[in-house]
Amino acid sequence: MENKSLVSIVIPNFNKAKFISETIKSVIDQTYSNIEIILVDDGSTDDSLNVIDNLCNLHNNIRLIKRERKPKGGSTCRNLGIENSKGDFIMFLDSDDLITPTCIENRVDFMKQEESDFVVFNTGTFNDRIGDSSLNWLIPIGNHLQMFLRHDLPWNISSVLWKKKALVSLNGFQEDFVRLQDVELHTRALLSSNLKYGIANNRDLDFYYRINPNRNTHNQEIAFVDKLKGVSKYITYFDTILGSNKNHLKGTAISAYRDVLYFYNGKEIENRMMKAVLAKIFNSNTKMEKIVLAIYTKMFSMGFSKIKGFNFLFKKLFIYS
Repeated sequence: MENKSLVSIVIPNFNKAKFISETIKSVIDQTYSNIEIILVDDGSTDDSLNVIDNLCNLHNNIRLIKRERKPKGGSTCRNLGIENSKGDFIMFLDSDDLITPTCIENRVDFMKQEESDFVVFNTGTFNDRIGDSSLNWLIPIGNHLQMFLRHDLPWNISSVLWKKKALVSLNGFQEDFVRLQDVELHTRALLSSNLKYGIANNRDLDFYYRINPNRNTHNQEIAFVDKLKGVSKYITYFDTILGSNKNHLKGTAISAYRDVLYFYNGKEIENRMMKAVLAKIFNSNTKMEKIVLAIYTKMFSMGFSKIKGFNFLFKKLFIYS
């Protein structure tokens, strides 16, 4: 295959010195040679910058960009990557994940066959090395826009190869989203009537997501509050622009409600932010919706949430029916 199109791999990094070399090696080892790697550091305080500087000295297709404008976070870093990229295609990769040697060749080949603006591929997972986890993130059949709206996420940020012009048409990521950043981007992309996407369900796994219990290194409570802020912002933003699909946003609210129950071990919740989220999407005064939340709380306390697929089935039975 002729490697004509330049592919930009954008990798945000924050304190991932332990993993970044392995991630970069998986990109360097590609069968597709016309690649540039754009590392965007988000103010790391570990040895990340030294590790990245060494990699830049070894490979002339690696560039380091330091985020010097606010806000801090993955969305800003990825937008800086888009702005500084020279490729026709862009893939986003987290700084502790891995891709297989044929990943980029596989994706560009499929993209050109499909003539799509972005193409989605299946995802594998791993703990310490590829092959030590049997959990795969396979793209489901169905309405993918509705799946994102109700937080039954069909793919993640690295599952996708983008045409750069498609990302530019979307104005990249919304930088004021603290969480659900890629969920928000993918939702807007699926809502766009100008973008065509393809699904590569028949292809082998080419990207692996690291299941790292220490992936979020900051305080758990701060991370949890950030997630609720992201959920609230996501619901508020799309509630104003959706028509017939608006009801599916209740699924995102239920997913956040489940997380609150987990965080507080099923105790009575006094959380203004969560109440605001539920009030926004459940109208707070609707008798039937109050009953739905009461049923969910009761089933959670009885341990139903530990059953695989419970949350999905609950939403399907009580919210969308």
